[in-house]
Amino acid sequence: YDHVVRRDLSPLLNNIEPGSILLIYGTGDIATPWSLVEPVILKSGLDYVLIKGGGHNIGSSHPESIVQAINIFLGER
Repeated sequence: YDHVVRRDLSPLLNNIEPGSILLIYGTGDIATPWSLVEPVILKSGLDYVLIKGGGHNIGSSHPESIVQAINIFLGER
């Protein structure tokens, strides 16, 4: 657990091809805050969605917003 949770994997985002992934973050997530990866994501040109008020358990709290973001992302492909 310690090796997974405490590792900064944001440098791996540079290896992802833009357009191939949609990253979804909640604005209220304190476990994996947007600010940790924002610079790398913006620099890499990766697709992302920020869901207002979403926390770390965003799948349970904002499922409709997630489905909508995924549908939009897949519709643009």
